[in-house]
Amino acid sequence: MNPFDPLRIRTFREAKGLTQLDTIILLRAHGVDITPETLSRWERDTSDVDANVLPALASVFGVQVEAFFHNTEDKKP
Repeated sequence: MNPFDPLRIRTFREAKGLTQLDTIILLRAHGVDITPETLSRWERDTSDVDANVLPALASVFGVQVEAFFHNTEDKKP
């Protein structure tokens, strides 16, 4: 599996014009209850994102789960 890139959470959030609070509210609607501190840590890559949260994040941002992972296939020698 390609490495997860938590920094893309902020990229996708900002691309949708969402604040962190907006994102938290939308995640709660998907059954994911997190604090603002948790989202901030994910975006700064200081805390791991539970894999079970990825489908909800993808839905909120309108992307596929795979979008959170680096595409390493283009970097073959």
